[in-house]
Amino acid sequence: MRVLLGLVNHRGEVRVDGLPVRRDEIARRIAYVPQIAPQMAASCGELVRAVTELRDLPVGAVRDLAARLDLSLDDIAARPFRSLSGGSKQKLLIALALASRPELLILDEPTASLDAETRGRFFTLQRELAGDATLILCSHRLEEIRSLVDHVVALDEGALVYDGDAAAYLAQRVGTLLELRVATDRDGWLAGTASPAAPTAGGAAASTRGQARARAEALRSLGDSLVDLVVRDVDLVELGQEVAMPPREIPWFKLAALALALAVIAGVVLVVRGAQQLPGEVQPIEWHRQACAHCQMLIGEPAHAAQLITSEGEVLGFDDPGCAMRYLDERRPTVHGCGSTTARPTGG
Repeated sequence: MRVLLGLVNHRGEVRVDGLPVRRDEIARRIAYVPQIAPQMAASCGELVRAVTELRDLPVGAVRDLAARLDLSLDDIAARPFRSLSGGSKQKLLIALALASRPELLILDEPTASLDAETRGRFFTLQRELAGDATLILCSHRLEEIRSLVDHVVALDEGALVYDGDAAAYLAQRVGTLLELRVATDRDGWLAGTASPAAPTAGGAAASTRGQARARAEALRSLGDSLVDLVVRDVDLVELGQEVAMPPREIPWFKLAALALALAVIAGVVLVVRGAQQLPGEVQPIEWHRQACAHCQMLIGEPAHAAQLITSEGEVLGFDDPGCAMRYLDERRPTVHGCGSTTARPTGG
């Protein structure tokens, strides 16, 4: 992807439509949404104006697309781009990319910072505005693969493990999961069920049949001892491929090295905790170096940053208070203190 975008030097030749890539010719045909947004000091209004003037686009088109992603361009126009939350940065970059109606759309984890509702809106916009474009997607989310592509190339530790039809790839990685509560397993049905139901294949119809079979078997086997039952489809890849793939054997020397490393880390932690005092005030944010503990984006603007101090003394930095609140809601850490910071920039 970076070769296509002219971001790295390379050997060999890359062709688009059978012709060697020339950056000056292909630039107007490409749009790109990176996983990690660039930390630009320019305001959002300046960024939009630069892109729209270079690409001869109406600003209104970008504004309308941003609004459909629940982002008000007027509200953020004066703010530095780097001060936005990770989700807002992603929304603006998506709006800029789709407004250009590209022939080649390159997406690197495009929905990593978006909530479920906004991801759905993005999939709809992509189909409306870039459905005819060639799409190159880098992703580990089966939801994105299912919604955006028809051909999958999968890598495992740098090795090619799949190159083929997207539907066949997904069919191998979708399973039916039973979640149930019983008063008693008198017939030993649960004890004899070592894993969730087998993976389903062939799309939604087969998936529905798999759920129906699993539900019927549970009801027949457990009867009135069944207290509660939920049957749903799951992505086996996201569950570590517990059902689809047999466990890998780890060489003994790797296990020994891991045990030694864990022992050293545990010793260091004990020493540090013994000498550590919990910080009682806001600590300096290393602007442009420290990543937000929630969205993993580099903290762009100290004036909007926030911090949490856990009961273990860990100081967590956040791009903005919204990221801190989402982190609290999702992780629920034991908090010793919190605050906002206007710390001076360090090395940025």
